[in-house]
Amino acid sequence: MRPLPEPPSDQHIGLVRRHQGLWITSPAIWRAFADFPMPSLPMALVSRIHCVADQFWKVHGRCVAFTLMLDPAALIWSAVPPMQHCGPTRAIWDLRRHDYLELRPHVFAGSFQTAHIDGVFAAAELVPPEDGLHLIFARQPDPKRGLFFLRIEGEAALANPSELLVDDYDHWVLQYHNRFQL
Repeated sequence: MRPLPEPPSDQHIGLVRRHQGLWITSPAIWRAFADFPMPSLPMALVSRIHCVADQFWKVHGRCVAFTLMLDPAALIWSAVPPMQHCGPTRAIWDLRRHDYLELRPHVFAGSFQTAHIDGVFAAAELVPPEDGLHLIFARQPDPKRGLFFLRIEGEAALANPSELLVDDYDHWVLQYHNRFQL
């Protein structure tokens, strides 16, 4: 009996569009989990990453990237900075398995990065080759401009943020409502 193949070095997912919406798939050579609908990305997480990236820019004058990791069992997103070279116009980074070993069973499901971009085509060139949800936020000329891309079965396209994000503020307030006195 041959040993099972190593998980992909980047622990990445596949992303497919089905009639029910977007589905996360495990690579065929590494069936670590059953396919499931892609959960919405919490706006609070995006806001937190954006704040960290803004502060990083203020302190260092450099762009930064984060990988968006997803726990396939709990369906919880998290953000982790990869090893990277933080440049003034973009961060250069790569997925390396040993950077994420402590995060198993999390899998790579997207990215967030800041960069100096002049339009959609420049941003599209920064989308990593792995399937997933990829956010590119401009440092220049407009630091509040963000573009969302989905790479599905190897093809990248602009995406509508309202279809991918969930406003988790109300959920958070309801979860802790008994701790607030007004």
